[in-house]
Amino acid sequence: MDLNNQFSGTLSLRSEGMYHFQSDTTGKDGLSVFVFHDDYPSLTDAAQLVQPVRYITTKQEYEICKTIQIKNWR
Repeated sequence: MDLNNQFSGTLSLRSEGMYHFQSDTTGKDGLSVFVFHDDYPSLTDAAQLVQPVRYITTKQEYEICKTIQIKNWR
């Protein structure tokens, strides 16, 4: 898709996360889109609590939380 030309259509982003669209990959300019879960900003299940604690934990503590999450919630 050429972002320099006019684009018309529907883009479906089904996975949560941040998407950054660039017309030129040698630069940083572009359009950023954030896709949140349906209940955002509320946290409605235990798995959603792991990512936010990254900002208040050490790397080691965060890795432990992710390991526990994978074992218990999948």
